[in-house]
Amino acid sequence: MSRTLIIAVLLLVLGNPSTHAGENVSATTSRRVHPMLIRNEAGALLEIVVNVPPNKDVRLQGMHFALDGTDDVGDIESLSVFATGDKQEFATAAPFGKPQGAAKAVAMRGDHMLSAGKNVFWLSCRLKPTAN
Repeated sequence: MSRTLIIAVLLLVLGNPSTHAGENVSATTSRRVHPMLIRNEAGALLEIVVNVPPNKDVRLQGMHFALDGTDDVGDIESLSVFATGDKQEFATAAPFGKPQGAAKAVAMRGDHMLSAGKNVFWLSCRLKPTAN
């Protein structure tokens, strides 16, 4: 997988129905450029940072990813998302949803209450032992 294009779409739900979903909530993504190794249980593909203003109750209920441009989606065994709180270091202690098989479009469902400020998530993959 030398070339990967990943697009993330977040499904946010605000606790106060009088406000619009996503109002003043922002999300950014950044992709690390490094090789994915076959025997790693998890390899960080994409960092997703969701910034929530104070005094907002926001739940993250889903993330959608498009793997258009990936050299060979068939090299991916599974995709997972992990929450790391406000820490930007990749960690696998807090999964968001269940691991999904590889496809051109992947939907990760979960239910995660977001804190005010920075909320960091990581899209991760596990490669098949036969990956090129």
